[in-house]
Amino acid sequence: MSGPMFLWKTKRGSDIIKYTESIYQLAEMNKKGEGMAEVTTLGLGKTMEKKLHSVGIHSAEELKEIGSKQAVFRLKEKYPGTCVVILYHLEAVIRGCEMKQLEDTCKAELKTYFKNMVSGFEENII
Repeated sequence: MSGPMFLWKTKRGSDIIKYTESIYQLAEMNKKGEGMAEVTTLGLGKTMEKKLHSVGIHSAEELKEIGSKQAVFRLKEKYPGTCVVILYHLEAVIRGCEMKQLEDTCKAELKTYFKNMVSGFEENII
């Protein structure tokens, strides 16, 4: 892929690489009414693609139907190292934009959701 590459580290230190070129392709497909693409075309990286498949999300359409919050909930259950950045990225993919283009109010709402979700997981562990 020729699009820009972003790299960040989660708290657990694992590298997550994403390509944004396919996000634009997905947005163009949606504009043209061509339907949703497979998860592989979302630019989430092979590791995230495998993780989404492992929690029952196999297409971009499925991701859009369940939403970013439910997707991250499933991921967090199975992969405790899932961070809020994944939630932001999935929401951006669903909206067909870059993560940095998400409105501050959207990010704040997603962050609050994530904090509450993590608190719920921690209460169930104790």
